[in-house]
Amino acid sequence: SNMVSRARGPGKRIAGLKDEERDVINEHDIAVYLMGNFETCIEYKIPTLRRGIEVPIVLCGGPDKEVLERIINPPVDGYVGNVGRFMRRTKEADELAKLDEIIEEITRVLEKKREEIAKDPLSVYPARLMGLIREQVPEILDVTSPTPLTVQIAGLRVKLPYDTFAERVKKVAVEDGITLGEVAEVLPSRMRDYIIVKVLPFSETNIAV
Repeated sequence: SNMVSRARGPGKRIAGLKDEERDVINEHDIAVYLMGNFETCIEYKIPTLRRGIEVPIVLCGGPDKEVLERIINPPVDGYVGNVGRFMRRTKEADELAKLDEIIEEITRVLEKKREEIAKDPLSVYPARLMGLIREQVPEILDVTSPTPLTVQIAGLRVKLPYDTFAERVKKVAVEDGITLGEVAEVLPSRMRDYIIVKVLPFSETNIAV
């Protein structure tokens, strides 16, 4: 997981996202928006902050869940109310319970996304690609960053330089002469110079391995 600050200074007029930040968010499975306490401020900011976001959104804010559902149009994928700004570490029982509620909502939204993917299954499981890349691109084992291979619902992030390793990643053998490049897109990440692998669905490749 990664965090992106959307504030650009004091006041609701300055909040926003840069194109690069939007691209980084879209490289993840889900976006969790942690908003403030004021209904009018959330209603004002969200249209700008969600523009261009293609992944599911879970919105957290100080107002009740019912209020968040009413003021957000079009709807987002999930809501958690009564959770505004945290001015300290969350360690009290009620605060921990609210964090559990956020986790439950994220889990629900991701499970729904998995169900949608299952209607047109991926050509190969991302976890399998992770193992194959480890075997055939051993340089990944020398990466000292946390989780050098990050598995996602429909792909993975490879923390190797795109210009140097993209072609080798594309040529990773999957099965029976099929290469990774035939079942997935290998793209430059907007996060540093990493590689993003997006597994294609069966309907686009007619391959299932």
